[in-house]
Amino acid sequence: MDETLLKVDRIEIKGSGTMKKYIVFIFSFVLFYMLVQLSSGWVLTAFYMPDLSLTKSSFLPLITSLTIATISYFLSQKLFVKNMK
Repeated sequence: MDETLLKVDRIEIKGSGTMKKYIVFIFSFVLFYMLVQLSSGWVLTAFYMPDLSLTKSSFLPLITSLTIATISYFLSQKLFVKNMK
């Protein structure tokens, strides 16, 4: 198997192309997830109105995670298609 080298700022990643894609996916997923969580927390805090009644659970966290994972996947695919050409 041919080992290649990927430099991300000061991080060097040695390994196969699949592993590099996975690492880029994880990094981009974590960054997008943190960005969305911080911004949604800020918006929710800004518009918070106390409610004393019981509330039902929502699927919003699941939808948010799936959206972030999709964006991260396409970002990692786009980066490696660009690097392969």
